[in-house]
Amino acid sequence: MRGSSSPNPIVRFGVFEVDLQQAELRRSGLRQKLGPQPFELLRTLLERPGELITRDELRQRLWPGNTFVDYELGLKKCVNRVREVLGDSADHPRYIETLPRRGYRFVATIQEGGAFAAGVESGAEKTSSPAINRQNDWNQADTTRKRLKKVLLAGLLAAVIAIISTWPFRSHGRYRSEERKAPPAEITLLPLTSIEGEQRLPAFSPDGSRVVFMLSARVPNESGLYAAVVGSQSLLRLAQGEDAYSPAWSPDGREVGFLRNRGDKFLIVTVPALGGAEKTIYAGPRSPFIYETGEGGLSFSPDGRLLAFSEWNAAIQRSSIKVLSLQDFSTRFLTSRPTACHDRRPAFSIGGDRVAFVRSSGPTAVEEVFVISAAGGEPTQLTFDHKQIFGPPGWTRSDEIIFSSSRGGLPSIWRVTASGGVPQRVPGAGPGAWYPSVSLSGGELAYEYVDEEENLWRLELSDGIHTWAPASILVSSSKTKNLLPQFSPDARRIAFQSQRSGYPEVWICNSNGSNPVQVTDLRAFAGSPGWSPDGRYIVFDYRARERSDIYVVETGGGHPHPVVAMPDADSFLPSWSRDGRWIYFTCNRGEKPYQIWKQAVKDGAAAAPMPIQVTRGGGFGAVETVDGKLLLYTKRSSQGIWAIPPDGGSETAIWSGPGPDNWSNWAVAKRGIYFFAPEPGRPPKIEYLQFKTKRLSQIGRLGKPSFYGLAVSPKDGSLLYSQLDRTERQILLMEHFR
Repeated sequence: MRGSSSPNPIVRFGVFEVDLQQAELRRSGLRQKLGPQPFELLRTLLERPGELITRDELRQRLWPGNTFVDYELGLKKCVNRVREVLGDSADHPRYIETLPRRGYRFVATIQEGGAFAAGVESGAEKTSSPAINRQNDWNQADTTRKRLKKVLLAGLLAAVIAIISTWPFRSHGRYRSEERKAPPAEITLLPLTSIEGEQRLPAFSPDGSRVVFMLSARVPNESGLYAAVVGSQSLLRLAQGEDAYSPAWSPDGREVGFLRNRGDKFLIVTVPALGGAEKTIYAGPRSPFIYETGEGGLSFSPDGRLLAFSEWNAAIQRSSIKVLSLQDFSTRFLTSRPTACHDRRPAFSIGGDRVAFVRSSGPTAVEEVFVISAAGGEPTQLTFDHKQIFGPPGWTRSDEIIFSSSRGGLPSIWRVTASGGVPQRVPGAGPGAWYPSVSLSGGELAYEYVDEEENLWRLELSDGIHTWAPASILVSSSKTKNLLPQFSPDARRIAFQSQRSGYPEVWICNSNGSNPVQVTDLRAFAGSPGWSPDGRYIVFDYRARERSDIYVVETGGGHPHPVVAMPDADSFLPSWSRDGRWIYFTCNRGEKPYQIWKQAVKDGAAAAPMPIQVTRGGGFGAVETVDGKLLLYTKRSSQGIWAIPPDGGSETAIWSGPGPDNWSNWAVAKRGIYFFAPEPGRPPKIEYLQFKTKRLSQIGRLGKPSFYGLAVSPKDGSLLYSQLDRTERQILLMEHFR
């Protein structure tokens, strides 16, 4: 038969019925989820039951005229999906039989017409009584009643026989019907591709056959955005360069949108999904910080009319979700961020009526998932974890939101309903699982598997500007990050931030890297440590809830306690004054740009009820000069190092570098400043600026990239810095995700 020409579009087999006209599969009257291509495959098999349908026939039916799709893999995925919904098995087929290297055929008995009543678990056809016209021939009605009586008697007898015959197989009064159900398919994890380089930011195509991702290749000119056919090594580069990020598919699968950075701007760019010329459709201001670029997020609405993204506002130094019309290119803000918050990484729901996004209420690592109507309004908070979220959220057809979070320690993937509730961990995805992407069919999950190792290195200096030995690893630990080192005043110990316990915490070790000891066990985000001048205390920033506060802990043991906790602001990046009377820190109190503040302290506790603002023109990450006469700092919105008297006053530009991205990569010595000098495509140089002469000297060059932390010993005898020694990022696919 041919479904398209059949007078009755309903086809039934077993407990299933297929509505060929409405493209629906129902089990006992209940609709089953089946994507367009798997349904078309089932339709094709049902049109010629019992006959071999060749692979080539199915290819032409499912992908007419398409020259990009890996047909063998796509066909296999469609067959597996249909079998999964039908509860069928390739080894013991009840419905779909595989003829190796030839094709498939439908082997079950099918019937046309009729409809199931919900709850029927039999293959027998449901009988409908015809309406009896009372003016019809009564003899015909009498004949009908006699036939119906015979049918009912025969049915009753068959039922009695069936009950008697199945009685021995009953157990404790319950029939074990569940033993007849096919077991659910097991979750399978597979790599997307074996190509060398860091694979990041995956996004499924609408039909689930391809995944676009960002590749940082070992050969720089091979980096860019690639589209991979799932289950094959077929790759197509869509965009060149490591500055292309946040890819997203258009709903029709014909285009891929992504972001690029150009100076202080970001661009929204589209490119044909089969390759072609790029087209820039929007430009806006971008955040000056590394950790805020590359995570902006981009999402098409399901109808293809809108694009959601995050845009930076330099005046108030915040990010908000914005929506771009692809019809007239007008824009509107979707979220109005509250005080001291950033909204990023938007994702349209399957129906397009809502947008999920990530709200960050700290400079980093204090993030939650929110949902807002696509028309705007007040967003609803879904998570209350006060932890870091890695990448944009994703939606499933069951109205759940998938996201990667450190809420359970190491990053893993979680799910929560769009109406709220307790998030549940996705089995098999993690640790080290970032940036999840769910296929529209809901049966597959792609994510970025991250395995990084960032160690602390030591470089010995002979006279402050020359080295006498190559740099060597001082503090290392497998699969973790060690950041922001600081020498103790006597140079005998080192404080640093590490994730070796599962969460960012403060640690101490000896100057030679031995005997590492965990100082804090707060199981949140504690870092940026700094020693008091007498070595008795360590100050650090701690993100316990929505805001970041300043805490102090005794180095000999004791419970950490706050010295700065302003509920309407983030306070972070602390440092001590040289006389030990003040703690400087960065703060954004009252919807203002970040400024440098200071808090009076005595014996490791606050000695005044309120901190004092020091800078007025912006400030980020302050350190006193060795003589205590000046306070040096960077700015978030501009390049350079600035100086101001510790009690406030007029600021002076000390030097034109480094840029805002390197706020933690400079260290103050007695006669000058050590800093990293970034170079495009290469690890940074280590340079030294002499205060008196303004002369620059190159100390050396790092072997690999570094992002957080540079320190100098009290007598300028050595430098400490963090270096990203190993980073492995691979896209993994989870099949039978549920």
